[in-house]
Amino acid sequence: MLVVEALDDTPYTPTDNAVVYEADGTEPVRLAPPRDPVAEPSWVFGFSTAHLDARGRPVLVAATQVGDFWGHPDLESGTIVDVQEWC
Repeated sequence: MLVVEALDDTPYTPTDNAVVYEADGTEPVRLAPPRDPVAEPSWVFGFSTAHLDARGRPVLVAATQVGDFWGHPDLESGTIVDVQEWC
């Protein structure tokens, strides 16, 4: 199960607010939003939403001070891949 936790607007708080849970409730991975598309990593607020694309793959949307970005989670590395600007 993929859960996007509420964004924390407190300055300098962790932004890794998307969590994957196993059926038994354990947390195998906490996903980190992409920080590469922005000049300053502190501009990344965290994930704002998640949904399935037309092929049934999860999509996560990350909110930043300079626009939103989306991509697919890599559950092995805990990162987001195929990152693109959200239009």
